[in-house]
Amino acid sequence: MTKKLLECIGIDPVRVRLEWISASEAPKFAQVVRDFVKEVKGIGPNPLSHREEGRWMKSNLLKDINQIQDGERRH
Repeated sequence: MTKKLLECIGIDPVRVRLEWISASEAPKFAQVVRDFVKEVKGIGPNPLSHREEGRWMKSNLLKDINQIQDGERRH
């Protein structure tokens, strides 16, 4: 659902990642963060960083969430 919501508001879902890493896996955590930062930098600036566009997206966010939830309830 999160990825669908991001797509609806114009954000590339690649900007969000969930990784399960134990507290004892510090090297793995560091590598995952480095890889993720590199990937996000490669896709460019966050589209919500532009004020005008950000205001529009925030005003439509609730509507988009409701549409996604309604669609998932039907399936």
